[in-house]
Amino acid sequence: MAQAPATSFPGELFAFFGLSCAVAGAAVLLTSYLGQDFLAWWKARQWTVGQCTVVRSDPSLLYRLTVKGMEYDSGRIGIGDWQSVYQLGDPQVGERLACYYNPASPAESVLTRDYAGWWWLPGAWLLAAFMMLSTAPGLLIGLWRWAIHRPDPPLTWAEWLSTFYRNGAWSMSLVGFAALLPGLAMIWFMTVAPWWNWRQAQSWQPTPCEMTRSEVRNWSAGSGRDATGGYVMDIAFRYSFGGKEYGAATFSPWRLGGTEWLLQSTRTEQVEALLQKYAVGTQHTCYVSPLQPWRAYLSRDRSGFGTYVSAIGPFLALVGWVVICSRR
Repeated sequence: MAQAPATSFPGELFAFFGLSCAVAGAAVLLTSYLGQDFLAWWKARQWTVGQCTVVRSDPSLLYRLTVKGMEYDSGRIGIGDWQSVYQLGDPQVGERLACYYNPASPAESVLTRDYAGWWWLPGAWLLAAFMMLSTAPGLLIGLWRWAIHRPDPPLTWAEWLSTFYRNGAWSMSLVGFAALLPGLAMIWFMTVAPWWNWRQAQSWQPTPCEMTRSEVRNWSAGSGRDATGGYVMDIAFRYSFGGKEYGAATFSPWRLGGTEWLLQSTRTEQVEALLQKYAVGTQHTCYVSPLQPWRAYLSRDRSGFGTYVSAIGPFLALVGWVVICSRR
């Protein structure tokens, strides 16, 4: 009986599809990054027109708005990529300019409501859509053919295991398993467990609590120019639940190995604000598990950085699986 022709794994299509996913992901992240600008532009369409006075022009523009006898200073020129005051003709001190302000909060004001710097977004989305649509159908067809292919005669278990090192496939198998196995472990610790804890915490009981420790400590990895780091929370709080006293030291479900994922910025003002907000002795609302009262969080909000971190495990597992399946 003639042997059925082998069906190879569509590795090249997978690579092109991965590139298109990366382009689409970049478009999503950059759109999200500009989300505040978009919301500001959307709200500013309804803002009131007023007159502002330039009180400083160098080194940066500062103008003053008077509403109902109250004075408000602002330096915001426009929305988006409005960096230079010269785009408005280089106004001088004392000059009167038309401005737009939020009547509900006059401290929010701009000199122009034009939304600059967004022009490339439609192109990014069109490119991402074109790449996805041009590669996804071929990839799905190739994966289906690869998945349903069965050699004739069928491979024995010994023959199948030998494919991991025969014909020079051992190097790809080594790289694939080196990514797949850690990725599978990370899926539990960095993806499943945090998301499960976050989902459970949404129904936990809000309970008054008092801070007993409040510190922000620095962490770093690497050395020299390659060093990376940030700040993490080191807190503790106590609370009463069911007539008993408990203590906890977990800020939120988004944590790994005792390290909170909440803080990754090195901005001093953010650190100082958190130290002031969660100072020892301050009262807060924590969220306590009714079934396990010793488990509690100060925050059950979803962490954006934690969401990105939780994608590392699935990504590594996918890369490892693709490399193993692409072996000779």
